[in-house]
Amino acid sequence: MKRPMIMITLLLVILFASFVYFFRGLALALLGGIASKVGAQAGGNLTILAGMLMAISAVCAWAFVNAVWNFKPWARAYGFFAASFALVSVMFNLAQGATFIMEVTSIIMAVCITSYSLMYGVQLRAIRRNYSPVASYGHS
Repeated sequence: MKRPMIMITLLLVILFASFVYFFRGLALALLGGIASKVGAQAGGNLTILAGMLMAISAVCAWAFVNAVWNFKPWARAYGFFAASFALVSVMFNLAQGATFIMEVTSIIMAVCITSYSLMYGVQLRAIRRNYSPVASYGHS
């Protein structure tokens, strides 16, 4: 099946952002744990939680890209989970003193996933696949 160029571009952006987000989340979780042992200001449970949410968001984004590429109806669910986890971790990071510029990648990923999931054609395809008419009146 031929895919539109905008879909391929969107999936590549999300895939790139999720790789960056995964490794950043792992680093934040590990370094946050180490910093909390040393007693640094940036360490602690909130930093570890933000890093774990980043990593979970990246895994959900990978599942979203795979489901969209294979035209699976559950892509929207993975997309909403990935976007939600990404935005929650952005809020945690901003609360800890991160700048908005540092969080642009995760915000772009969340906006791309949400905008794709809310597109009218995507909703219709998911509805058509999941729900078939019980009876068709007047048609044989």
